[in-house]
Amino acid sequence: MKTIHIFFILFLILSSCTPSNKSESEFPTIDIEEELGNFQISKLSEFASSIRYVRLETHEDCLVTARIKGLYLEDNKIFVFDDEPYLKVFDAKTGEYLYNVGAKGQGPRELPFLFSVDLNPYEKKIMLCARNIHQFDFNGSFLGKIECPPINDNERVTQPVVTIDEKCFAGTVMHYGEDQRNMVVLFNGEQEIIGSLKCYDNPVQPTVISSKVWNQFDQGGSFYRGAEGIRYFRGYTDTIYAYNKEEVAFSPFFIIDYGKYKSTLKFNPGEENPNLIKISRVQENDRYIFVHFTTQNASPEPYEDEVIGLDDQLHKFLNHSIAGIFDKLEESFHFLRQPVPGIPGLANDIDGGLPLFVRNVSSNNQLIDYYHADKFLEKVALLPNPDNSFTEIINSITEDDNPIVIIAE
Repeated sequence: MKTIHIFFILFLILSSCTPSNKSESEFPTIDIEEELGNFQISKLSEFASSIRYVRLETHEDCLVTARIKGLYLEDNKIFVFDDEPYLKVFDAKTGEYLYNVGAKGQGPRELPFLFSVDLNPYEKKIMLCARNIHQFDFNGSFLGKIECPPINDNERVTQPVVTIDEKCFAGTVMHYGEDQRNMVVLFNGEQEIIGSLKCYDNPVQPTVISSKVWNQFDQGGSFYRGAEGIRYFRGYTDTIYAYNKEEVAFSPFFIIDYGKYKSTLKFNPGEENPNLIKISRVQENDRYIFVHFTTQNASPEPYEDEVIGLDDQLHKFLNHSIAGIFDKLEESFHFLRQPVPGIPGLANDIDGGLPLFVRNVSSNNQLIDYYHADKFLEKVALLPNPDNSFTEIINSITEDDNPIVIIAE
């Protein structure tokens, strides 16, 4: 087990901004500079004992768009968040299409577009966030509109907004100008602010161009649901926070020490760190934290990749992203080496199928991955020794099918 250190200056930053009864040595930490020399192949069987594939029903009423923004597994249902302003819901065992949550439009329970989604498996509540924020139950019934409270002249609550419990919500903060005071605001159904997470690391807005640059994920931040509740982080900063129900506050939970790879927090052209590494996604189950990073050139195995952009065009690029796993019990971390060239993830030693890239984790600790059918078949062609059971699954899929969801448990 590695000895984990936190720089004294980081301790001063954390202790001065967010009260905590933990000492600096109690915060789990990833030392990026050190761990970039620690890439390993991890086997799926270390994290799960079985794997199954769910072919989502393909029908004109439930076609999933080319860009999947999120996919969730809860309540024996698969909720798909794509380019449509509502969720498509499928049976998690059979893949049968069940219903939609929300609808497209301008009326009650309707949204013109969809910015973010929050599924609370404990309250059985779903938040669909656009300019308006609508709340539904897991069966798709509309529960009402959520109104966000005003903060001050330079800040406002923006998406994503999540349900903490029946009476409490949390929303990220957009700021106008160069002095952001709050990162997260906690509020109740009466639009009363009941708590906030103060900003300790202020992203500097451009001053030499007329229009302000705002990246919701990197500067506003994002939430995810961990094994013990809701977490919050920002792409450009180095602390993951956990919600503390007793204190009605977010406190430091996990530290990422970027060292020389840290952002300058200056977004004018030419002022960012050319070797930047920043967090892009976090998932967590009872024991492990799965962390994904965007990098400029840090990956030892960059690979050809493609993505559907905001312009709805296909863009090909050399992917330098890296992913790693933190073991909360052992307090150890390592980056993942690709088990099959060009396919990142956990080596599938269960059925010889595709490596499993952890895109989400259910509240029951199920690890979730997914592919569009044509991409699934394309990647399968790279596999060396798939089992007969996996070959049967391949033969049942056509490239025009809806996505294939992979569930390891």
